[in-house]
Amino acid sequence: MKNVIVKVNDAVQTIAEHQVVTKDGQPTVIKAINKVNYELVDQATGRAPDHIITKRVGKDLHVLMEESGEESDLIIEGYYDEADSALIGMAEDGSYYYYIPDTGEVADFVTELAPGDIEGQALGGNAYQTPYWVGAVDEAGFGVLPWLAGLAGIGALIAALEDDDDSDSDSDSDSDSDSDSDSDSDSDSDSDSDSDSDSDSDSDSDSDSDSDSDSDSDSDSDSD
Repeated sequence: MKNVIVKVNDAVQTIAEHQVVTKDGQPTVIKAINKVNYELVDQATGRAPDHIITKRVGKDLHVLMEESGEESDLIIEGYYDEADSALIGMAEDGSYYYYIPDTGEVADFVTELAPGDIEGQALGGNAYQTPYWVGAVDEAGFGVLPWLAGLAGIGALIAALEDDDDSDSDSDSDSDSDSDSDSDSDSDSDSDSDSDSDSDSDSDSDSDSDSDSDSDSDSDSDSD
């Protein structure tokens, strides 16, 4: 059995505290607040529990403070109405860390859990000097909540915002380096390698394969 204090921290201060007694069969139930960090403090150590179990039940977040526990110790009602708050705690080094999933996957973080998901969470990621809530930070041109920024899966979020999915540096979807949509390396829209718009391989604009501009196959400019 543990006694755990849950401190509700906004961007500048602690605005509420709740007492949680583990394994007593009586979960502590609180209402969710937007844009806060829920700081967990084990009264026996003065630090956060090293590992917790989280599960999503409808719109509510359930937390088990002990791995051997069977019943929820803390229920945050309406947490998933606006999932912009996180669980945080102080580690042995005196710094604060968010609880991040054992799997290291973005989809398993507390704010991202799907209904019915159960995931273990441990302190990890980037260190912070205070337990107060921090808003979205700019990562690769878009807002990322700070607890997600430290996860291995963040690369998948960044990749999803790329303009195209091919491996070259231009903005079209083929694999060559020019800006048209065919697969050759010239800038016209046909599939041969010369720069005119017809489909033969010479550089004039008619459809035969010689280099003059008439449509017969000899090299003079008349049509016979």
